[in-house]
Amino acid sequence: MRESHGELEARIGLLTRELNEALERETATGELLRVIASSPTDIKPVLDAVAASAARLCDAYDVIIRLKKDDMLHLGAHSGPIAVDEAPWPLERDRVMARSVIDARTVQVEDLSEAGAEFAAGREMAIQYGFRTILVTPLVSDGRAIGAISLRRREVRPFSDRQIELLKTFADQAVIAISNVRLFEEVQARTAELSEALAQQTATADVLKVISRSAFDLEPVLQTLLDSAIRLAGGDMGAISLRDGDWLRVMTGTGWTDELRAYEKSHPHPIGRGTFQGRAALEGATVHVPDVSKDMEYKRPEAATMGDFRAALSVPSSEARR
Repeated sequence: MRESHGELEARIGLLTRELNEALERETATGELLRVIASSPTDIKPVLDAVAASAARLCDAYDVIIRLKKDDMLHLGAHSGPIAVDEAPWPLERDRVMARSVIDARTVQVEDLSEAGAEFAAGREMAIQYGFRTILVTPLVSDGRAIGAISLRRREVRPFSDRQIELLKTFADQAVIAISNVRLFEEVQARTAELSEALAQQTATADVLKVISRSAFDLEPVLQTLLDSAIRLAGGDMGAISLRDGDWLRVMTGTGWTDELRAYEKSHPHPIGRGTFQGRAALEGATVHVPDVSKDMEYKRPEAATMGDFRAALSVPSSEARR
């Protein structure tokens, strides 16, 4: 009877521990889902939460998440007291995390500090940073590894099968979060492309409307063209000049100071490399200068001072190239 009672207590204790562990896992999953929902454009908070939860529930001193980019493993998150190398790692098989990514499989080394040539680089790091047991599982998306998550312990104490499966669950959650962020970024990029295309079509329609109303008046057409170009290119100011022999004469300008307007009206641009409009007309090609103060061929630095501009973009028309 006493033995049966003791067995019953042991069984109740085991069930209680399993229930508590399951509750902890559910709580951690709920926390991660909330972080994922609140960070649709930023993967860092999600990876930090995954690392912290994995360290707590897998009984690890330390957790590292690295993501693959350009055949290198970049640090994505770290939780724990053991120091970490923040530099990107090459995908070489003598590093445990790299091997896990290369082979797309879970790898556990009971004592990395005693590993031989198989994990030469990993052994050096284990000795340097003071850890022994390491468990790594890859982050797999669409059949390929896009990173890995590792658990480290200071002592030789292999992770159990249950902890290995739990780490794989955390890896799956990290992959879901990464995929969500990438999908969101793709949607945002596509939306931006469509918005830009719509803005261009609207600008074209506006110009056509002005042309139809101003068959004998060029100035409003040029002004509408210029305003649309400045808006779509994200500029602060601009001008349209037409060729007159070997010169370009300003027809309209927007965003200029009064001083610059007077200067441009009285100083036409010669066809040549000394001004950006003249250079574009000479070459018959777009001229983009990120910093006009560093362009040694620019002959009118006083214009940049009057207009308080640094970057310049000039596009030739077929008329200017003649």
